[in-house]
Amino acid sequence: MNPSRAALAAAGLAAGLLIVEGVIALSDLDIRLLRPFLYTVEGDFQYEDGREVYRASENSERLFELIPGAKAVCLNCVHPKEKKYAKTDIRINSLGMRGPEAGPVKKTGVFRIVVLGGSNTYGATVSDDDAYPAQLQKELDALAPGTFEVWNAGLNAYTMSQKIAYARRIRKDFSPDLLIFQHNNFGRRAFYYRDKNVGRHFEKNKDLYVENIPRLAPMPLSSAARHNKALRLFGLYRVFHTAANRLLVDDPEKRASPEIFGKINYAGDKISDLALRSFLSESPRPPVMIFDPVDRRFCLNSGPRIAGVSHFSLCDHPGESEYRDIHPPSYVYSWYARRLARRILSENFGARYAPLEKLKDGAEIPEYALKTQDSRLLGATIVARLRKKRQDPGAPAPEMDFKDESRLLLQFADSRTTAIARDCFLNQHQTGRSGGVFDPVRRAKREDVLAGLIVEKTYGAKKDNPAHWLRPVYAYLKPGKARNYEDAGRLYKRYGNVFAVLKNYVKNRTTFTAGDSLMIQDADKEVRPLDFKTKDRPELGEYADFWEAQIWGKLCFNDVEYFVTDCPSLAPLSKKGLKALKETGIGIFSCEETKRNGLLTDVRKKTPAVAR
Repeated sequence: MNPSRAALAAAGLAAGLLIVEGVIALSDLDIRLLRPFLYTVEGDFQYEDGREVYRASENSERLFELIPGAKAVCLNCVHPKEKKYAKTDIRINSLGMRGPEAGPVKKTGVFRIVVLGGSNTYGATVSDDDAYPAQLQKELDALAPGTFEVWNAGLNAYTMSQKIAYARRIRKDFSPDLLIFQHNNFGRRAFYYRDKNVGRHFEKNKDLYVENIPRLAPMPLSSAARHNKALRLFGLYRVFHTAANRLLVDDPEKRASPEIFGKINYAGDKISDLALRSFLSESPRPPVMIFDPVDRRFCLNSGPRIAGVSHFSLCDHPGESEYRDIHPPSYVYSWYARRLARRILSENFGARYAPLEKLKDGAEIPEYALKTQDSRLLGATIVARLRKKRQDPGAPAPEMDFKDESRLLLQFADSRTTAIARDCFLNQHQTGRSGGVFDPVRRAKREDVLAGLIVEKTYGAKKDNPAHWLRPVYAYLKPGKARNYEDAGRLYKRYGNVFAVLKNYVKNRTTFTAGDSLMIQDADKEVRPLDFKTKDRPELGEYADFWEAQIWGKLCFNDVEYFVTDCPSLAPLSKKGLKALKETGIGIFSCEETKRNGLLTDVRKKTPAVAR
């Protein structure tokens, strides 16, 4: 063919394609062909007086939203096994979320939780107060009054990509402390059933073409990437594929077949997964939990997990079928809320809002905190409260800094090494014995005085009582210029023949007194946090010959920096005891070695690497 004619033909073809593209764009032919194929939401609910609670959104990532201030009664929403009502009340607050009014500005000290999800989170079959976010609020209020605030940001049929778009707005406008994403609703996004102008969303968000025009027919010469790119660029390509798809699956039954259903939803799932991972990579962002109440996706460490994100499934469903329903009755949501509340508290998402910080002096520590929170966190909070109470902001640098120029020494018998490696260091409440005064009830009352809080109103004597993990393990505080290990060995021989020298971070949950705290008259005035500052250096009293350290919360061998043995007046190590100490992997030094390496005169020097 003549080159000039070929060029002319190509130009004519290009011009013709441009004209066709223009006609398609002006007539919305691709959208009109696609419209019957779209997935829509809300058309199957019957509201009293024809009211609506949803509307189309101008956000082309979200597509639809709740109407702020809307109220309605749903006549056909109730689960067949619901026992409380025959129709449901729906109330949308001024922020566009289901439930009571909520202020956008967070109150000081409140931990704000926002739950994003689909119809299960929204509560499609229950009234406002019975949706699981509302019931979660009640559970948390009972356990930690005034500490948590829970918002229901669920919307019927929302996929993860829609939840992520909503989460970005929530993060920007409402400063949540925890986002919970309920992981249900897969595939392509739904449109509001009364939205007459869906084309504007496709114009703003080309991913919608990719979600809704899958490759249902075999196309060996076209990769998925080329297909998706062509969908975003060319109206004629969209018209061709939409028409072909309609011919293939115009029958709803064919569309629901596993093979076709999987192809239709593949692109939507991919886009949702990319949206979630993109959101999780952004900084700053609040902590995230992914919650699966129905499918047990994360039970027994199964299911895909994302690093740095908490995953939680309800793995102990009762036998009744409604506990596996995506739209269950209200009592199933109560079951959700109880388990979710315990999980939130056990993971310490609200660590900086630990309830102890808010309690008045002499108040009882909530039972839930003892059962669900890390005892080390609670111990650090006790010391932080005491530090705040004792701190003298105008104090000059003390003569000696007890935190930096001291060591914590915990004495034990080498015969107990294997048991400690297994169970950690235990106090007399847990062991039922003591090398000193054994009077656990009296000791518990004195520990309440030291803490400034009541650990338990009624003392629980059982050895497995969770409160006992918070109660202190007792040690010695060795100031930098005080007696050396030999002196300690002569004075306290009955406690054992090994000193565990604890790591410095343990001091953050340590208090101390001059002498035995059980014998002090005004223990509440004499007890101090270990990192205190004071105008006057504390001195041992007339009747005190040692500093007693109280270490709050669980203490184990991983908190030990090294062991000191073979001190004068102490029993020598047994062969079995030495073997057990070596098996811990922790350095072992004699009293003589510690003196030679300077540990007694300057504890801030590097611990010697010479192991025995």
